[in-house]
Amino acid sequence: MRMLSSLMVLVMVTSVLADEAQPTPAADLKKLQGIWKVGSVHFANFDHGIPASAYLDDVNTLLTIEGHRILHDGKVVATLNNDVADAPENKQVGWEINRLLKLTLTDGKSVWCSYRIEKDRVQITCPHTTSCHRGSGQITYLVPLK
Repeated sequence: MRMLSSLMVLVMVTSVLADEAQPTPAADLKKLQGIWKVGSVHFANFDHGIPASAYLDDVNTLLTIEGHRILHDGKVVATLNNDVADAPENKQVGWEINRLLKLTLTDGKSVWCSYRIEKDRVQITCPHTTSCHRGSGQITYLVPLK
């Protein structure tokens, strides 16, 4: 009986830790809200990055994320969808710790990216298959405006 109780406690603790390690898309979206500055951008291939119309390639540019909208100077430049767990592209994300992100530009074109929320910045990688700075696309770091 004591062994069974210990096993149940272990399962509960493991479940709690797993939940903490994998935030929900809604929790991530909440963390993304606010004003961000494009801190740095790394390109490995200009043809596979995020289109310039989203302003994610312009260092020091200020962007605001409100709900699912990305705004520059008060105008929507893209929408984001991070609740795409069922998309087949999830199996192609370059870094295991990144999560899939779909950006839709104002012209209706969609771009598959991946993202990672870190302590003091957000990394957005495009295309989602990029796995290092010498990969095949663009890596943008957003820092919160304080």
